[in-house]
Amino acid sequence: MIQLKRHQPTKRTLPALGVRLFQLLVFAGVFWAVAWQFRPLRASVLEKECAVLLALYLKSDLSPKDKDRLLRYTAGRLQRALALNPRNQNLRLLLGSAYLFQGDYWRALGQYKEAEQLRKDSRLYTNLAVCYMYLRDYGEAERHLELALAFHSGFPDALKYKEELQRIRGRN
Repeated sequence: MIQLKRHQPTKRTLPALGVRLFQLLVFAGVFWAVAWQFRPLRASVLEKECAVLLALYLKSDLSPKDKDRLLRYTAGRLQRALALNPRNQNLRLLLGSAYLFQGDYWRALGQYKEAEQLRKDSRLYTNLAVCYMYLRDYGEAERHLELALAFHSGFPDALKYKEELQRIRGRN
């Protein structure tokens, strides 16, 4: 009769376990270092997705309930993207627009103000003016429209809102 030997587990010595643990830690460190480098890329993908979602919001004939869901979903995705890349002005502008469409003008204004810290341009100042128009602060709205036109004298949105502001104020 043949007798089979039982498999004896090999005993790992403490130094061998230390080396293995060290290898795992190095691997984890390299993994997170590489993943950290892709954060702006992931944020960029989320930015593109949210831009499409906001365009869908503007051009679709969804029910008000579905539009509200879409805006809340988009705002959540934009917040996630901002957590990945907080210095992206376009993400702040998109999030401000999502808040503006929801009717949350103060939060939209906050996002636009943060975007202003990153870079100033005519689109930003036009969006700020729109917020101030909704908040009925027409003096600030006019000031921001003037700033928008100082950056780009023929910016169509700024011109359109300036006409609307003049109509509201009764200057026309």
